[in-house]
Amino acid sequence: SAGSCDAESENLADDSGEPSEVCTLNCSSEELATFLLKRRFKDDAIATARFLLECTSSLPNAEALSEMIMGEAAVEDDEEEADQEESALQNLGPSVPLPVTQASDKAGAETAADAPQCSIEVSATQPRIKLELSYHPRGISFLTKRGEHIVVPSGAVQEVIVFPKPEDCRPKKSTGTVTWPGRMVLLCLENSIDESHPVQFRKKSLSQICYQLPSSTLPANQSPDVHEQPWLDALASSLDLTNKGALVQIRRVLPASAQCSASSSTHGYAFRSDHNAAFSHTTGGMPFVKCYQGVNDGALYPLKEGLLFFK
Repeated sequence: SAGSCDAESENLADDSGEPSEVCTLNCSSEELATFLLKRRFKDDAIATARFLLECTSSLPNAEALSEMIMGEAAVEDDEEEADQEESALQNLGPSVPLPVTQASDKAGAETAADAPQCSIEVSATQPRIKLELSYHPRGISFLTKRGEHIVVPSGAVQEVIVFPKPEDCRPKKSTGTVTWPGRMVLLCLENSIDESHPVQFRKKSLSQICYQLPSSTLPANQSPDVHEQPWLDALASSLDLTNKGALVQIRRVLPASAQCSASSSTHGYAFRSDHNAAFSHTTGGMPFVKCYQGVNDGALYPLKEGLLFFK
């Protein structure tokens, strides 16, 4: 009814409870769409949508209006996403001090930290970006330089694999001090636990996050794996991995002096490979096997269950 709108015509309904008439002067968009769908187009949703789009395109400055509406919708989506991100971050609890009592400057010298650190910059390969890492009571979080958060609650992590890059496996000199790059930490995410709120970065769901632990400068006879253990203990606590047995470690190959001073449990798997360019099998001295896919070189790390490929 496009004419006058009285109370009787507004509420007129048939036996099915659906409106037989609507007032075009003050009906809602839902009422109008339902009326057209049921009464004019006989439950043909495509025909109804096509008609409404034709109505929209008939308006003056239709293209500009469409851009304006889409822009408003995008802003609303961004605001909703920011609210969800903030809520997820709050659910993790406050950030906790990192397990470091010393901080390394750019020259590699260690200086006493003035105050407990609650975040530290790490280099990630998945996604490939620098991130500020923070530990929380119920998960961990990453912050980009643009202010974007990646929130990883403890329930979203299926397994954590810690492994050295192939170039960082070879034993260093046996005297003086040695700077060891940190091992890589691979977070295998289990988004199926909460499909409605997966771990996301820039509106894309993540199946894994891989970042590098901070480097350490140590006496040559000390194991960098032992030095990194507080980081992994804190990570296991934040992600509730201690009772799950979900933290897998692949150890570096250490110089003989460090091997003698460390417990046997430090060395991880006995698998060895990559002795030199002409010799590569399980007695070669490395925890990986060199491999390639097409023109891309990589490494396979045998695990107790399965293989880890890294390139």
